[in-house]
Amino acid sequence: MSKLPSPIRSFCRRQDGALTSYGLFLVIAMICVGGLAIDVSNAVKVRTHLQVAADSAAHAALVAREYKTETESKTIAVNVAQNSLPTSHFGDSINAGDITFGTWDAATQTFTAVANSNDAVLVNTQRLQGRANGVTTYFLRFVGLNNLDVRSHSVFETYYPTCFREGFVAEQRVDVQSNNTYGNGFCIHSNDHVEINNGNTFMSGTIVSMPNKADIVVPNSDPTANPGLASALRSGSYHVRILDRINDIIAGVEDPNSPYFRTDYVDIDPLTGNPVNRVTLNGNGPGVRLSDWVPGAVHELTCNSP
Repeated sequence: MSKLPSPIRSFCRRQDGALTSYGLFLVIAMICVGGLAIDVSNAVKVRTHLQVAADSAAHAALVAREYKTETESKTIAVNVAQNSLPTSHFGDSINAGDITFGTWDAATQTFTAVANSNDAVLVNTQRLQGRANGVTTYFLRFVGLNNLDVRSHSVFETYYPTCFREGFVAEQRVDVQSNNTYGNGFCIHSNDHVEINNGNTFMSGTIVSMPNKADIVVPNSDPTANPGLASALRSGSYHVRILDRINDIIAGVEDPNSPYFRTDYVDIDPLTGNPVNRVTLNGNGPGVRLSDWVPGAVHELTCNSP
């Protein structure tokens, strides 16, 4: 076998420029790592943007669902999200199909879709290559990755304060009489103050609240006359929104065009479309008796006592 010419052998043995070659490889590696950091950081920024929009849309959907249909609530939520994700710039990041109403199990962190529910809502916001709005890369495209798929989701759940589930709630004074027993979970709340006569028992888990619990009124200012009252006292106030809707609800019971109109348990005149019977009950004297209630009728009861 013939040997290589001397100039070639000499060139192969020379190490001049080795650091230059090493530097080129190092620069390429640094560009790859730096590019990956830039593209990933951009994806994280986009995900944060999507998360904020999803949170806003979920909150809007659940608030709207209290008064409006599922379809109307989804439309409102999409409009809210698109205020920060305009389609002209971000494409189809959210649509009505990305919003689902259902229930939320906090213990298992599980969302279950339920049609026409107003308990919880799941909202997805996304920038996907399949929707032609994927997140464009700057350096990862050199390895064939031109777009990144970024998704975010948000779950909002309706919260009903304990006092709105079981108890007495009022903007003004709440005054309860003697010899009552209030069990676990029962709440007495006033946005003014509460007055309680003696002889009542408040079991563990009962709540008696008002803006300042020091405003509680009991005979002779004796807290021991109502066992458990001291432990039940809380300071706090609520925005009782339902009070602003009571007149509309009352009027809507007899208005076929109102969302509060019911035909499943109220008898309706087929000619007029209005309830057949309206019964006025008397809360004075012996009070309301079982025999006073008329099946299928709309009942009205006014309490005259302060």
